[in-house]
Amino acid sequence: MNSFYIEGSGASGIEVTLKPEDARHAAQVMRMQAGEEFYAVDESGRRFLAEMREVSKEKCTALLQ
Repeated sequence: MNSFYIEGSGASGIEVTLKPEDARHAAQVMRMQAGEEFYAVDESGRRFLAEMREVSKEKCTALLQ
């Protein structure tokens, strides 16, 4: 399963925005779609299962589970 780093500390139930370069990679290279799952790793190294909500080459948002 794919992983992306997120800024700050994560917590279950919050929505996060991927960095612009990660959004472009997810949308154009990996061709991810809303509803797909991946791992989000926060600055503390904690890993969360996340679900893509919005996917575009400019912005990707996801919900941490």
